[in-house]
Amino acid sequence: GQKNGWTRLVIEKPIGTDRDSARALNDLLAEYFVEDQVFRLDHYLGKDTLHDVLDFRFNRSPLESKITKKFVDHIQVSALEDYGIGLRGPYYDQNGAIKDVGQNHLLQMIALATMNKPTEFTPATVTKERIDILKNLVPDPDTLILGQYQGYHGEPSVAPDSDTETYFAFKTSIDNDRFSGVPIYVRGGKYLTTTATEVVIVFKNTDKLVYRIGGANEGITLISGATGDRTEYATGRDGIAPDAYEKLLLDAIEGNQTYFNDASEIDAQWVFTDAIITKKHGMQPSIYERGTWGPKEADELIERDDRSWLYF
Repeated sequence: GQKNGWTRLVIEKPIGTDRDSARALNDLLAEYFVEDQVFRLDHYLGKDTLHDVLDFRFNRSPLESKITKKFVDHIQVSALEDYGIGLRGPYYDQNGAIKDVGQNHLLQMIALATMNKPTEFTPATVTKERIDILKNLVPDPDTLILGQYQGYHGEPSVAPDSDTETYFAFKTSIDNDRFSGVPIYVRGGKYLTTTATEVVIVFKNTDKLVYRIGGANEGITLISGATGDRTEYATGRDGIAPDAYEKLLLDAIEGNQTYFNDASEIDAQWVFTDAIITKKHGMQPSIYERGTWGPKEADELIERDDRSWLYF
């Protein structure tokens, strides 16, 4: 017991490199700590705009009742960067883009954009709703596309024959009553045309609800498919707000686990990611030029369904 004060452990992602290693780490932590002492930190969950998404969806949105399979055509989730790996060669070349941003950031964005409203806003109920989405995400490894930017082999500490991906795309869906049959297209990569981290919900009437978490024009925007008119519901804070790490560390000090991952959530993320990654073995990434939108195969992935990637 904690008779004098309290003890809390903050661990930054990645938690493990696959489900087995993550489970082993979480089992080890459980030997020495109880779950409410462990704060698994993914800095994306500390971003103000992600918090705005939940507030908007459940308190202010005129659209929440229409974010269902009856009205939604598809969803696009992107983590695009216009820069490379920098000096992260040793870490990045071992892990690749899927484990770097796909296993954590992008899955969390999907969960926050599609989870049901919690019965009450407590850490346990919010986490439960996120986990419900993660457990019902359907991996489709056969849709996986891998890319590698031109010149990656020349980056510091990268193996000269590395087949590590710096870009990925795949299709998934959520197997629940609300979203069954709605395709979700996911992509992430480096040295692309722009930097943008976003979820775009595309309605059947061609309106688009954009949750932009990072990059220019951060905020929540509805774009009319008919006229292109924009309605802004929340905008970025132009650097005035505290850094995401600062906010999360303060939450940890206060014992608030709402925007941290618990062991079962990490497990659900790895179950999905491991299924996708099985397809990687033996795949060679397509080389793409820096400053483009990535490999053409990613365009073909979504165009086969008579849809196209959106750029704002």
